[in-house]
Amino acid sequence: MTQYQWYRPRLANIVGIWLVLYYLILIPVRYGLKGVPGLYDLLWGCNFTLLMGATGCFLKSRIVVATSLTMVAFAHLSWCGDALTWLLTSNFPIGTSSYIAWPETTYLEIASTLHHVWFIPLMFTVLYGNGGIPFRTILYTAFCSICLLLIGRFLTPIELDGIYLNINMGHEVWKDTPLEALRMANDLRDSHGYHVYVLHVASLANFVNAICYLVVRLLFIIFCGEKSLGKPIGGTTAAVNGSK
Repeated sequence: MTQYQWYRPRLANIVGIWLVLYYLILIPVRYGLKGVPGLYDLLWGCNFTLLMGATGCFLKSRIVVATSLTMVAFAHLSWCGDALTWLLTSNFPIGTSSYIAWPETTYLEIASTLHHVWFIPLMFTVLYGNGGIPFRTILYTAFCSICLLLIGRFLTPIELDGIYLNINMGHEVWKDTPLEALRMANDLRDSHGYHVYVLHVASLANFVNAICYLVVRLLFIIFCGEKSLGKPIGGTTAAVNGSK
């Protein structure tokens, strides 16, 4: 296997430290806002990938960093689009960020979810010069997404102390989702069992994830360049950084 030198390793370490610190800050913030239900919120994929991204930064692993990015591509991109549309039209076309308009949602809670805005650009800076986003990321994303869905189902309640949780849509399709193709998963669960619900949601989610992968890969090429190659160790031929 080609040995490589990670481009800007100090930056990766700094980003990794920031992601861990940010996640640790979220713990008392979410607990202060909601109590125990707030701690369950930390198992959402968009929060879990903060630690996953940090792990990739510390290990200098392109595939782990890229997978953490791709896993939340739909959540983050749709959240930003949803929130922007709501600001302009007072409507949430997708529903990903609809909770920011709920009466019980505080400004502090909204502030603690703004990693929806900055996480993807930050991961771009880490991947720049280290090989970009490999195609096999789609497979890792599919596997991790199913695992998170099952964690939401078997380790968290759908509701606690009157607060709606439904972590990673493990119990049902998010209650504000307007997409009928996704909402029908609830009927399939009731009529055919939970395993059919998992297959339906996972199939749709990973189809969308594959599309979002192409989107973020295109964005990476636009902003970081088509070739993001690293410096090999002990050789003269360019090698892609972060091959592991």
